[in-house]
Amino acid sequence: MKHTQLLGKRVVIIVVVALICLGSLPALAQGGVIVVANNNLSLRAGPSSSHERFATVPYQTQLDALMISTDRNWVAVTYNGQRGWLSLAYTGVVSGSLGALNASDQVFARGGGEVTSSVMISPTVNLRYRTEPTLDVRPSGAIPYTETVPALGLSEDGLFVMVSYLGQNVWVYREYVVEVSGSLDSLVPGAAAGEAGPSLGELNAAVQAGLAGVCGGVGIAEAAEYTGGPGIHPTVLLNDAGTRHSWSGQMGGWGPTNLAETQLVLCVSEQREVQIEECQYNGPNIFRFRYFVEVRLHVAQTGQVLASTQLWGSEPRNCRQSEPWSLVRLAGGGVSFSTLQTWMQPYIAP
Repeated sequence: MKHTQLLGKRVVIIVVVALICLGSLPALAQGGVIVVANNNLSLRAGPSSSHERFATVPYQTQLDALMISTDRNWVAVTYNGQRGWLSLAYTGVVSGSLGALNASDQVFARGGGEVTSSVMISPTVNLRYRTEPTLDVRPSGAIPYTETVPALGLSEDGLFVMVSYLGQNVWVYREYVVEVSGSLDSLVPGAAAGEAGPSLGELNAAVQAGLAGVCGGVGIAEAAEYTGGPGIHPTVLLNDAGTRHSWSGQMGGWGPTNLAETQLVLCVSEQREVQIEECQYNGPNIFRFRYFVEVRLHVAQTGQVLASTQLWGSEPRNCRQSEPWSLVRLAGGGVSFSTLQTWMQPYIAP
């Protein structure tokens, strides 16, 4: 059974406003190549389905194309500040010609940067990684065996490989990797262990407990001084209540390794919803909802709020003239880490 939407002045006004807005949309950039996602697509670090997945690009998103892969099966784009690759099998061309793009197989790092390496490797198992090239250091996480990552160096004893993963330089045991392209023997042994990037996800409980009060405006004298300006300002990502946030492991090189390095604390609320419209029908009405989070960026040493905002998820689809009788709710997508990353980058890594 379906119910039919009751049309009235309110709906007609919305349609008129929509038409006016559509008429004011800016023209597409001249001379560039613009592509569109013909499905919800994975944005990947490199031009292959085996590379790390950064984000999901929503259906019908239009993006500027940067380059095309040498096998002509992938196109590089920038989405929410993150560069990555989309499969051309599910990507259409809005304007320009793919033939005008430079061919390359560059691999990008989480956060948007390019990783320069001629050696690509893949784990043969779900392989644990460490911040130093020794088994005496507790693992920080694991690289899935389906991933392909750039190899950047070898330990002095040749037993460990430094790789770029999730925006960090970390170490994996060489015995459990295979070469996808290039040769590990071409790398120079002896890369310093200190070059391995910090992992926010490995902050110990004592450090987290020490910073929990910052979300309530209480400064921590042992924290580092926030000086502002260019460079990375190490930041801890917490829930509004001061506990570790589920996104904190994605901070990569923006996170500190200890309390004395911490300059900023990012406090993020739980995702909440707000009703944005009630669609009236000759049956049960349908309510449209949108998700948002409250965000506050505190100076760790003083507790002062440096910046705050609300970040919103995507809007739900519009109500249709005819809908299933059982449908009473339409909700948009939740707020993503990439949305938060775009907002915080000017403060944390200007």
